Amino acid sequence: MSDFNAVARTNKGTFAPGQSGNPGGRIGLPALLREQLEQGAPDAIRKLRELVSSKDERVALAAAEALLSRLYGKPAVALEASVQSESIGQLHLMALKELADRARL
Repeated sequence: MSDFNAVARTNKGTFAPGQSGNPGGRIGLPALLREQLEQGAPDAIRKLRELVSSKDERVALAAAEALLSRLYGKPAVALEASVQSESIGQLHLMALKELADRARL
């Protein structure tokens, strides 16, 4: 049996409270790769700081955004949504009515 099936689920198919679909968590980077990236980070930051002063405004803006997003995180995105919900019974009745209307034609 796979680990996926071994995780406790509710009768609705969702994970039970306190259970995770990914109990092992996110897989980390291999140690060698992580070490190489960490060694290159100071140079990358230095380069971004240089590019903030670029005469090309697009380059300066991209560098500024990269630095700020790493310092403060990316800004929250405002989202407006409208959700309409209908009961399954109502949807069945609408479908039956449509079928009845088609049968009369």
